[in-house]
Amino acid sequence: MNAADVQQTVLEALAKRLNLDASTIDPDEPLRDLPSMESVVMLQVVVDIEDALEMTIPDDVAFEAVTARELAGVLVDLR
Repeated sequence: MNAADVQQTVLEALAKRLNLDASTIDPDEPLRDLPSMESVVMLQVVVDIEDALEMTIPDDVAFEAVTARELAGVLVDLR
């Protein structure tokens, strides 16, 4: 899975939990600015990403990433 695939996985997980279309999420928009984004939602997103990528994401990684693109980049590095 390449970086673009990981980013798409992140966007799809966000879209699922925020009831949005993944294509409408700007990967460079701060995650905290997404509609209805709360810490509990982010936890659900992380679980969805972990399941999709078959990996464990450290808590600090998930909550320190500012954008979907940044989170995807960190996940690629962790793989």
